Order: sequence, then structure tokens, then C-alpha cells
Amino acid sequence: MKKLLWFSVALNIILAAAFTVMVIRLGGVRYLFFKMANTGVETTYISRRDNFANLPKDSTDVVMLGNSLTEQGEWRELLPGVDLKNRGIGGDMTALLHERLPTVLDLKPKKLFLSIGVNDLLYHDIDYILTNYEKLLNDISRLSPSTKVYVQSLLPVNNDVRVTGIKNPDILTVNQKLKELTQAKGLTFIDLHRRFVNDEGKLPEEFTFDGVHLKGEAYLLWRDQIKEYITPVNRQPTTVN
Repeated sequence: MKKLLWFSVALNIILAAAFTVMVIRLGGVRYLFFKMANTGVETTYISRRDNFANLPKDSTDVVMLGNSLTEQGEWRELLPGVDLKNRGIGGDMTALLHERLPTVLDLKPKKLFLSIGVNDLLYHDIDYILTNYEKLLNDISRLSPSTKVYVQSLLPVNNDVRVTGIKNPDILTVNQKLKELTQAKGLTFIDLHRRFVNDEGKLPEEFTFDGVHLKGEAYLLWRDQIKEYITPVNRQPTTVN
């Protein structure tokens, strides 16, 4: 009986250790929680990415590129009359977006509005995000040198509405470093954050239903911050302070 008990204890310890190693290799506890909270997102991501890769490669004036925040924007209706394609995918992150970048640049966009990185903060450090951003911007410049790139700041979150696992101070740090990176490359940085933050440094409750994703009113505000860069197509890069 004692041997059976000790065997059971030893087996449980081995299984617990194996589980811990697996979680660490996947990206830690925060990544595990992220995967649990986003069950089914991976299948949708692959489907949408494959769809984009197989659509006709018609040239376009404007591409909106990013994660679910971009995907959920009805940009064609928000910006009527603009030759525009939405290439946002829910759950996207900097490294994944880098992998699908060539199919986006096949569209030969005159302008590309980039918004990516908030999902990375769930389980990657800030240096990782900035390294991937530099790869993205370098590859856009190399593969599509005529495309004008507009880097949009990350938006704040509201952990009072729902615990997101993302910290607003980290978002501020990423934004500051993104601004420095885009300025160094002579690109346009659009500081959306300052228009989407309340006095407490959070995304206003009236703009979100889950602490991260946006309501319709917020998309109107987003549209208003970028529409001056949408037309004319040949506008010169500047920096928004």
C-alpha cells in the first residue's frame, strides 16, 4: 500500500514538473491564460490569413493592418470613397504579422496604417516587441519602398471593466519607443493614445465593452485622427506629437 502511495505521489510530481516545463516553453503562465481566454481564435486566425493570401492581388491606395482592433473597424464605411482594404486579424501579434507581411505588400498599397503590439504584451517583453517592429518596418521599406507607413500608437486598456493581463504603463513605454523608432526612420507616428485615455490613464469605459475592444463611438474618434492622412494619397510623412 505504501509503495502504491509513493508511486502515486512520484507520478504526480513528474506530471506537475512536465506541465510546468511545457507552460514555460510556451511562454509562461500569462500565455497559458491568454490561450485559455482565446480558445478558437487560432483557427479563425489561420482561416482569415489563408483567405487574404488567396484573394486577388489588386493594388490599393490604403491598407489597414493590425489585430482585432483593426479587423473590427468598418473602415470602408468610416472612410467612404477611399480605395481601402482591411487586413486586420484578431489575435495577431508582431511576429505573426511579420510572417504574413508579404501577402499584404502584394497589394502594393500607397499607404499602410499599422497598429500592432498590444497582444504581445500578454507574454513578451517590450524589447521583443520593438525588435519585431524594426523587422516589420525594415521589410516594408525593402519590399515596398513606395509605400508610406503610418505607425499608430497602442491604445490604453481598462482593467476595471475586465482584467486584461496588460498594464497601461507598459503600453506607454512601447508607445514612446515606437515614436522614437519611427522618427529615426523618417516615418509618421500617429499618437492615438492621447485621444483614447481618461484622467486615470485608462481607456474610457464608454469606449469599450471588455476593457480592450472598441465600441462604435471609439471608431469614429479613431477615424477622425487618421482621415487627414488618408487623402490626398501623396501626402508627405510627418510626426504627430
